[in-house]
Amino acid sequence: MKHMAELTFYLCMRERKLFFEFCFENGFYLIPDIHYANRRYVIIRNANDFSEYELCVQFFILHDAYSKFPLEFGTFRKNGEDFYFVYQRYGGPTIDFGSPILAEAKYGKVGPGSISIYPFYYNDREKNYSLENLRQSYSLLIKFIKKICIKKNIHSKNSFIGKETIRLINENKLQVT
Repeated sequence: MKHMAELTFYLCMRERKLFFEFCFENGFYLIPDIHYANRRYVIIRNANDFSEYELCVQFFILHDAYSKFPLEFGTFRKNGEDFYFVYQRYGGPTIDFGSPILAEAKYGKVGPGSISIYPFYYNDREKNYSLENLRQSYSLLIKFIKKICIKKNIHSKNSFIGKETIRLINENKLQVT
């Protein structure tokens, strides 16, 4: 794999929740891509822990089969306070997941999300190439998304759109952005 592997999808909130439940059932855990007050990230291992982060847009998906290193932090200062964030592609490795959930929660709109992996990651600035276990896990998650979706051309791009999302659009309860 020379380039990043990525799948674009449109999932409503309920389908997104089903995806995360599938992750938990298969031993995956989530790290929210948020700003932290210290160098300790939140680890979400089940639906109960997830409820507090339901509206988080970005997550790092990890599994013991492929995540070999702790995730690394970057820092920034705002209003005199230090904040920390997880560096993408440093540590892990991880599967990156993003979904614009706030658009649906606030405005009744569903936008494109994505799930991706990269061909290499860094650990303490040393380049490591992605593992077969990472690619197999990514494939498992992609298969689940495709199972609950239909492939459609949206905005001149092939994407996967959730079957329930389509139903909600047809009932004028959601709009595609």
